[in-house]
Amino acid sequence: MSFTTQEFINKIEFSYFETYSFNRSSDYNFYSSIMIKYNEDPKLLTNEEYLELKRLRKMNLEKNEHDYIITNEKLLNPTSELVYNSKGATDFNRNLANILRTPYTDHDGWMCWPVYRDAILFYNEKDVLIDGLNICFQCSSVLNLSNESILTDRKVFKQLLTLLINLGHKI
Repeated sequence: MSFTTQEFINKIEFSYFETYSFNRSSDYNFYSSIMIKYNEDPKLLTNEEYLELKRLRKMNLEKNEHDYIITNEKLLNPTSELVYNSKGATDFNRNLANILRTPYTDHDGWMCWPVYRDAILFYNEKDVLIDGLNICFQCSSVLNLSNESILTDRKVFKQLLTLLINLGHKI
């Protein structure tokens, strides 16, 4: 099942949001480079790289666990960094909601595998997580926290990109 960003934002009532950058840390980059080497030929790994790969796997940095802002254990991704919290910033909350309410008319779909590196989490007034968006700007892919695809108009991607960069994301 998939639905639009407009349908997504209209079905939740949030008090504030937080933005996160993830899958950009040195552990993740090192893990990715080791995994590429390991997938080519495990014998290419040095003993130190093999031990580091083993250590990182124990930290739940395997591909499935590491793909999204919220892990299978319902925790924040271990590589995530809080970039912005909009608590009390009514204008930012309204601005984000308006961006997501842009009608879906056109989408840039790419044939690559998404690597989610940015996320927006939505909270209610009691600081309870309601839902969120995993965002891949490279392939124009958005998933909610239930891993459902969110149809996102190209205008929304441009506006989200601008907003997140202005909030401090290193995209």
